[in-house]
Amino acid sequence: MGASAFFVVFGRKIPSTPSSPHDSQSYYSKSVFHHFIIPTADTRLIMAACTEAVESLFRKGVRFYRCGVGLLDLFDANSYQHDLFSQTQDNTQLMQIMDSINQKYGRGAVHLAGKGTEPKFTMRRDFLSPQYLTRWSDLPRLHCI
Repeated sequence: MGASAFFVVFGRKIPSTPSSPHDSQSYYSKSVFHHFIIPTADTRLIMAACTEAVESLFRKGVRFYRCGVGLLDLFDANSYQHDLFSQTQDNTQLMQIMDSINQKYGRGAVHLAGKGTEPKFTMRRDFLSPQYLTRWSDLPRLHCI
């Protein structure tokens, strides 16, 4: 099981408006880094920290065109040397139970309530490149006469 010590949340303004820091129009780009005192693999703790970071990132009237979350400093949890005085808030049993339910019943069978139940965003797939190595239907066909 892996753990993360840091993560970053970022957002940028939509590109249809001036988006250069040297432009006289408004420009907005911000990143928020969060450092966990004790590295965690607990989704609840990561989501709580992300929610806090997004609240500091949000600015009224700014329409973002790109936002994301990235985990940094990932490593094997078994190789971490714990601190004698710091107590972890991880609930590894809960995370293992959620993982096993999702393995048995399919991805997303159990998730955090903050995620919601209806997908609000789906990736646009209008201009996908052909996947020659992973999809038979994308292989070119030759018809010999």
